[in-house]
Formats: sequence, C-alpha cells, structure tokens
Amino acid sequence: MAHSWSECLEFCDRKSKLCIDLERDSKSVEHYYARCVAVATDYNLNPPHPNDFGGNVLSCIKRLCSKTWWRKAIKTMRSSVMENTARDLRLVSKNSGAYASNIGVNNRAREILQNRYILENTFATNQHGQTFSLQELSDKSISNPEIRKAELMTRLNGFETVAKSYRHRAEFYTVTTPSRMHAVLSNGQPNPKFDGTTPKEANTYLAHIFKLIRSKLAREEIRVYGFRVSEPHHDGTPHWHYLLYMHPSDRKTVRKIFRHYSLKDNPDEAGARTHRFKFVEIDESKGSATGYIAKYISKNIGGEDLETDLYGEDAAYDADRAGAWSSIHGIRQFQQIGGPPVGVWRELRRMKCPKGSGLEEAWIAADSADWAAYVMVTGGPTLPRADRNISLYHEHRTAINPQTGEIPRSHFSRYGDLKKPPLRGLIVKATGEKVISRTLNWKIENFSPSIGIHSGHGPPRAGPHCALPLDSCQ
Repeated sequence: MAHSWSECLEFCDRKSKLCIDLERDSKSVEHYYARCVAVATDYNLNPPHPNDFGGNVLSCIKRLCSKTWWRKAIKTMRSSVMENTARDLRLVSKNSGAYASNIGVNNRAREILQNRYILENTFATNQHGQTFSLQELSDKSISNPEIRKAELMTRLNGFETVAKSYRHRAEFYTVTTPSRMHAVLSNGQPNPKFDGTTPKEANTYLAHIFKLIRSKLAREEIRVYGFRVSEPHHDGTPHWHYLLYMHPSDRKTVRKIFRHYSLKDNPDEAGARTHRFKFVEIDESKGSATGYIAKYISKNIGGEDLETDLYGEDAAYDADRAGAWSSIHGIRQFQQIGGPPVGVWRELRRMKCPKGSGLEEAWIAADSADWAAYVMVTGGPTLPRADRNISLYHEHRTAINPQTGEIPRSHFSRYGDLKKPPLRGLIVKATGEKVISRTLNWKIENFSPSIGIHSGHGPPRAGPHCALPLDSCQ
C-alpha cells in the first residue's frame, strides 16, 4: 500500500518519539543506542555509527531521536525503493522512459521547484549589512548548471593543452557492468539474467573496479589524468566513460589493465569481451580529445549543443532525466582524475591575493580561468596531491573559554558532536603562509511556510505527496 508523504511524516515522528522513550528502561548508554539502532534497522535504514562522529555514541542517539534524521532517511529510502521497483517493472527503459521512471522524474522536478522556493525565501545577511537570498548565492556557484558546465569544459580544455605540451596521448575508454546488472535488454525486453542489482550497487561495482585499476597503475608507476563521466544506460544501469591522458609508451599497458579488471566478473559470458571494455585511441588530427567527452557533459547537463540523444529523444529533456537518475540513486556524474585539486582553484578564484604571496602565480592562473597554467604552476598534471605546495586551510576550533574551561557550544552540532573545522582560505605548505579568503560572517533568516504540490499562482501549498515540505526540519 502506498503512503502519502504526510503519512510518512507521521511515521517518522512516531519512530523518533519511540527512540526517545527507549531511554527509560535502558541499562546503559550502549544498551540505549543498540535499542535505537534496532528500530532503524527494522525498516532497512542505515543508523549513524559512532566511528563517523569521533566515537560519540550520544550524538548517534540524538540523531535517532530526531524527527529530522528520520524524515531525511525515510525520504531517501522511499525515493530509492520507488525508483528501483519501477525499474524492476520495466518502467525504466527506452520504451517507457529512459534513465529514470516518469514518477521519479516528476518527483525530482517537484523537489527542485520546492527547493528553489525555499532558497528564494531564505536570506543571508553578513556583518556589513549585505543581504542576499540563498537562491542568489546559489546561482553564482557551481550549483548553477551553466557555471558547473563551464567549469568542467574549462578544466577539460586545460588538460588537453597540458597534454599537448608534454606530448601525452589521449585515450577514451568505456567500462560497463556484467549483463546480470541490467534489468532490461537493449530491445526493451526483460533481461532473464537480471539479479536485482540496483543502479547504486552497479555504480559501486564500477567504483571498485576503478579502485583496483588505480592501484595496479600505481604499482606499475603509471600516472594518468583526465575525467570520468558516469551515465545511465536506457534502463538506468550506469556505465563509465574515461578521457585519460598518458605517456605514449603506457597506452597498451593501461588498456590491458582496464580490460583485465573490467572482465573480473563473469568474463566468459556472451559479449563480455566485446562490450565490457571499449577503447578509442584518439587521433587529434581528426578532432579534439575534449570533443570525445564534451557530448557526455552536455548530455548530462542541460542537453545544449545536442539535438537528440541515442534514442532520438530531445537532448534537453533527457538531460533532466539523467539529472533525476543521478539524484535519486546518489551517483556522482563527473570526477576529475589526477591533476591539482579543484577546491584550491575555486578558492583562488574567489579571493584577492596579496602581492608577493606564495599563491600569486596560481592565483593569476585561476583568476584568468586558465586551468592549463594552474596545473603547470602547481606541479604539473601527475604530481600527487599530497605533494602539492598549496592546500585548503581549515581553521581548527579548539579554543577553550578560559573562564569556564569549556569549548563554546557553537563548535558543536545540534547532535552534540564537534563540527568539522571551517574552511577559511589557503595555505602554502613550504612556508606555512595562510591567506584568508572567507572573512564574512553570515546570519541565516528563515522564511518557512509549508509548501508542496501546487499549480497556478502564489507559493506552493502543502500536498499529500510533497517530496520535502519546508516544515520537515525539527
């Protein structure tokens, strides 16, 4: 029986209260935690573990007693279960709706609408009296799809420029999963070999394969750099594309390693050696290396520069479906491989660098949006990140009130565990020089009317199938 979201909220409230009540006859903190965990695992939820919070059992208990924790966990599970059930019923395929189910896509569109309304009506004010809506701030960050795509293309083109200067060669690889992980065949018929693997589990499998590949490349002292794109087959099963640059003499070895690990699972099944791993040796005289992966970037962000996808559908429409697929299953679509960290690049672009600073060369490159120059002045494309001279600076908040001997409450989360040290700027490792880039203190002012499904004019109203109502926070 399907339940409305309002019924799910009532369920979450009951379970959080149940966990609170379990304290009465618990014999110890550990016993109390174990009983709360049992409540969560009864519904196939992953309870918080003390190891993730510095060994703080009490913070885990507080989470399990929180309406907010339950609502977030149930929302995530509900979305995933609904989508995986739709996929099992062949409602995710090129015949019924590629990449994600129509229900999942519509729910994601509603969620985006609701989130935008929240951001437009929540304001941040700094110590200088400047006030912006969170939507205005979001539109200026990589949360904006246009900015995200532009940055990805800048980094792709930069890597290609660097590769040319080193005379490195580009290779384009595609790694797919075994057939047992596909729910629907390419002809739209159910796959008799399908074993129930979810897209998230299939993506974890591909991540494990790449982990093995990277370890083998490291043992062979082969360093590659480039990008990886995760995208769905028509039935939602992911596959990974790689654009990698390497020394020309390493190409055959890298291909061999990729092929070996791609065929670790059921290598003798029909078509495995043909489809599980494919490679293209890119001939730059016939086209840009970046062009081989740019279409996959466009396909997953906005659909611009493409008229139709592989199945003849509108590219912009399918980009929305691919975005829904990524969100529902929690799959990271793009990943940089090798090269300097993009976090440092982004921090350089938002700061004013003092003259004579050890950051000056890198800042000039970043401020000019020149990824190639940034790569070169920070150590080249293959230098391990741990050996790079510039890194993010996080302020460690260990200050104790000298009068009370206590750490300020602001250093703790609502659940009682220490917050992560805040990012303040950049540090030059060789000299210890710190450049602070984050000097503004923001105060959030919430405006939170109830919202949900709506049509017509005015703010959305609470509805029976609301994906994430504004009043869902405790």
